[in-house]
Amino acid sequence: MRSAAILAAIAGLLVFGAQAQAADSPVQLKPSPPIADSVPAFPRLVAAADDPAAQRINKALDKLDALTRQAIEDCRSNVDDGADFDFERTVTVTMRGPRYLSFYVGGSQDCGGAHPDAGTSAFVY
Repeated sequence: MRSAAILAAIAGLLVFGAQAQAADSPVQLKPSPPIADSVPAFPRLVAAADDPAAQRINKALDKLDALTRQAIEDCRSNVDDGADFDFERTVTVTMRGPRYLSFYVGGSQDCGGAHPDAGTSAFVY
């Protein structure tokens, strides 16, 4: 009986150690298809189906990419027929763990009008 308890304790330590090691490893990312020419999408986290934090982060990245798709469509619709429009974005992973993930995003757009627009953002999870 005592040996069974010792084996159970050792198994528990091995499982806990594996979980702690997974939490201390770099965040694994997979590339996403680009939204458009010169407009990359955010990469998504590779995570177990039971990881709610990774699911929330991927959902937030889905929303950011959806906003970019909408901005491209709005830009196209604001440009006169036959005129060029320019929409560019860069997505750089600046930190990927352990336990943190951050992106630096830069972009510019010229949708007609007097002046183009440019900006940067940082996202930290």
